[in-house]
Parts: sequence; C-alpha cells; structure tokens
Amino acid sequence: MTDVVVALGSVTWEAQLLSALSHPMLGMQIQRRCVDGVDIRSAIRVVAAEFVLVSDETLRVDDDCVNDVHAQGIRFIALTQRPEQWLSMGVSDVIHIDESNPLACVQVLVHMLRNSDEERETTTASLGQGVAVVGFGGGASRSTTARELAFAASQVFTDSRVLLADADTYGPSLAQELGDEDLSQGLLAVCRAHENRSLDSSTFRDHVTPVTSNLDLLAGISRSSRWTDLRIPALRATWNTALETYNAVVSDLGPVIEVDASAAVDSTLPRRHAAMLTALDVASTVVLSTRADAIGVTRLIRGVIDTESVLGDKNIHVVVSGVHNSRQARELEQSIIRFAGLSCIHTVPFVPDVMSKALEHNTFASLLDKSVAHVFENLAKEMGVGKFEHHNERISATTITSLKNAKRTRLNKAA
Repeated sequence: MTDVVVALGSVTWEAQLLSALSHPMLGMQIQRRCVDGVDIRSAIRVVAAEFVLVSDETLRVDDDCVNDVHAQGIRFIALTQRPEQWLSMGVSDVIHIDESNPLACVQVLVHMLRNSDEERETTTASLGQGVAVVGFGGGASRSTTARELAFAASQVFTDSRVLLADADTYGPSLAQELGDEDLSQGLLAVCRAHENRSLDSSTFRDHVTPVTSNLDLLAGISRSSRWTDLRIPALRATWNTALETYNAVVSDLGPVIEVDASAAVDSTLPRRHAAMLTALDVASTVVLSTRADAIGVTRLIRGVIDTESVLGDKNIHVVVSGVHNSRQARELEQSIIRFAGLSCIHTVPFVPDVMSKALEHNTFASLLDKSVAHVFENLAKEMGVGKFEHHNERISATTITSLKNAKRTRLNKAA
C-alpha cells in the first residue's frame, strides 16, 4: 500500500481524482488531505507518507516547503499546467494535467508511484557507512579519534573514498588541526548548495578539502555562532549526499549529545544540536571516545546510561586514549565491560610528544608512531569502515537496566 498526502487546492476535479486514486486495485491510501503548504509540512511529521501530491492551485507552497518534504525522504509530485514553475522550486516530478480530462493523469501517476520502490532500493544500495565519533565532555580525545580513524580507514581500504566531517557546533577544530585555511568551504557551504538546489554527488566534492588521495575533509562552521545558519533539511541532505558520494563518512559530533532526539523534528527552527542529531541519525556505528582516567571513564559510563535512547540501536565501539601501560589498559577495559557492558574496546598509548608534533605539523599521529597507527587500523578493520561491513555490538536492554540499578553504586565508587 502506497501512502499519499494530497493538497490540490480549489480545483474542481479533486473529488474525481481522489476517487480514482482510492480504487483498491491501485494500492494507494490517502493518508491526509491538506489545504495548503503549511498544512503539508505539519502532516508529514505525524503521518506516514511516501508522496505529496499538489496542483497549481495549492496555496503557500514555497521552496522551504519543497525542501522540507524532500528532507523527510518523501517525493513531491505536482499536477500542473505550468511545469516551469515547479521545476524552478526544485520539484522534478511534474505531471501535465488536462483540466478537461483530469483522470488522464492517473495512469502516469500510478506508473510513477509503482516505480518508486525500485528507485529507492537502488539508492539505498549505493549508500556508504556512517560512523559518528562521540565524546562525553571536554578533553575526551574525540577529534583525535575521528581524525586518526578516518586516516586509518583510507590507508587500510585504499580503493575506498573516506570523508572526515566536522559536525561539532561548539568548537570545530579539524580544519585547523589539518591546516585547512579555506573558510569558504565546509559544512555551511554544502548546506547552502542544497538550499540553492545545486548539491549532488558530483558537486559535493567542490566543498571539501582533499587530504590524501582517497581522504577528504568537510570542515565545520568557521565560528561557533554560525550554528544558526544550519537548517535541518539542508543538514539531512548533506549527510545523505555524503553517504552517496563516499564509502565511509566519519563525523566528529562534539562534546554534547541531546538526549531528546525528537526535538529535531521541527525543521522550521534552527537547533544547536541539529548537525549532531542529523549526522547521528544516518550513522550505523558510534565510536565512544574517552581519556584514560577515572573522570573520563566515569563520564563514559554515565553518558551511556543517559543516552541509551539515542545510541541504543547503534553499533558501539570504545576508544580510550592516553593509556600508560598494559596493566592500566586491562583495568580500564574491565571497568568499561563491567559497568557499561561494552566489550569492543581499543586503547591508545600515552604518547603526548607524538600528538603534539602531529598538531604542530598538521598531520596524523599514525604517520609518526606505529603503535597509534596499529590501534586505529585494527579499529577500522574491525568496523569494516569503507567496506560496508557491520559486525559490532549494540547496547542491550539488559545492560541498560543493570547500569541503572545495581551497578550505579559501584559506579559512584569508581569516581
């Protein structure tokens, strides 16, 4: 059954067309009849819909409405006698209608709807793997983890293309760390390209900085105050296009996760966490980054408890940075396994001179120290970044329940 939202305005042939579309043999279901574009934007947030159907008489339909519909993964179809009007708004699905015989468009419409499933499967098959790097609080080595993991993936899977993206709206730093001084490129430029209807897989790379032969950088916003320019429909289009363009997209999400993911539903208002939420939404894997001390591990465990509703359906890995010796590594691993129920743990050795030198020369620590390279190459292989493999674990309901109950006492002792 194909779900459709309809808003045809004041056309005289609406009843005839809806009656024809509702015929059981066509397999369509009219989920909502809307009065205008504003009503459409409200409807697609509360009902399931695969298509929105409008006419030339539909009021209050503008570029924002069209972008909103597309951002929800819904096709926008216009029954029109003025196709150029809709094409200029970014509507590619237009059907000419003869008002003297409006039912003549039904066959074309049905053919378009029935072919949509095949097109959607083809698009899905071409998507790369999304990896979100998260750190709870400051000093969690989150940006270092994202940077080194993306580089390792590009080195391990040399026939894959990898994107390192900065989605941190609090303190984006990847561009500075890698010596990218072009402030005209990056996340905001890609979002604007989408809003100007000029963003696709072929033009996406015009807004990134090549780092190696198969690794590109999508810089973050130039100033943290620019987060208000990042609109949710454009961000969703950015991440979807990135996954169509690259085999793997590794995103640095910043130090804060907004637990109430439903807060991002209203795309008419800018949100501080919009970049993080939209990137996390398309990611199949999450890497939790923390530092190797009691505060870092405690923040990690508490963060897992607090964000279960957001991370519960993701594949989870943990990277612990700054480990001094094998004994400390074992103790940290045991604590994380015991209190967080996560066993895919990778420890990075304490090499402050190497990390400082990497930042000083705008390069990767993996190029300067084999032990660092070994950790992140193993992580990339285990995750299958760039090869569409997913063999990782998820946070189980049993784990979360135990975390919230009996283990909370021992958690406080660990602090």
